[in-house]
Amino acid sequence: MPQSSVPDERLRLLLQRRELMQRVVDGTTDRRELAAESDRSQSTVYRALNQLEDVGILTEQNGYYDATPVGTRLFTRVQQLHAEAAVLERVSDTAPVSSLDGLDPCVLREASIAERRRHDPLEPLEPVAEIFERNDEVFAATPILLPAFEQFELEAMTEVVVERAALDASPELLSEDREPVPEYVGVTEREVPFVFVVAESDQPECCVVVLDNGSPCVSFQNTSVDAVRWVRDRCLSFRRQSDTLEFDSRERQFVPVE
Repeated sequence: MPQSSVPDERLRLLLQRRELMQRVVDGTTDRRELAAESDRSQSTVYRALNQLEDVGILTEQNGYYDATPVGTRLFTRVQQLHAEAAVLERVSDTAPVSSLDGLDPCVLREASIAERRRHDPLEPLEPVAEIFERNDEVFAATPILLPAFEQFELEAMTEVVVERAALDASPELLSEDREPVPEYVGVTEREVPFVFVVAESDQPECCVVVLDNGSPCVSFQNTSVDAVRWVRDRCLSFRRQSDTLEFDSRERQFVPVE
């Protein structure tokens, strides 16, 4: 087999033999047990094991198999891809594919998903409301200020960055009438692709709300380290490139801090 084709062959075999590889990773290493647990014939299982060994995914000794370091690493990635694909397939009827562009795959893996429903179009915002309820400090960056935000208990909102057009359209949603005002309110000229919400606490969590024509269509709530870090970094990025605002009670609008 040409060396250049080995990586592709490894991934192809792992995708095809994912369940068999999972049993090896989980601790079933005797090929007779592996064959007995499978709904395939013994010869098919043995041939699959030999193929995985040939490309360096498994090693064999006296009929027992172990994953190689390369095999373990590649299998972890294959499992991640499988999980991401399952999520994308689930939400394909809810969220246009184009609306997911720019969403890091780590947000999809291990996520709790809330989809828009005909009887409850605000369902994707429920995880956001729950984050506000559970935490004392919440940071957000958002392209829109939905009227639905009014139903949230926003005492926990510490910082928020909003697209300028959204703030101009609905300044009352972050006014002094909604005490307390966040410690930091910023406006950005950049496009904010999703509603980003992240809570810094003993148990950090985050949520990304995907929009379809300005309306929430699906949200991904996650507590994984990678997802929280990614959402936090997005919020900080918008924070660094935003102008600080304060609410002018006489003008009833936000104005730049001089």
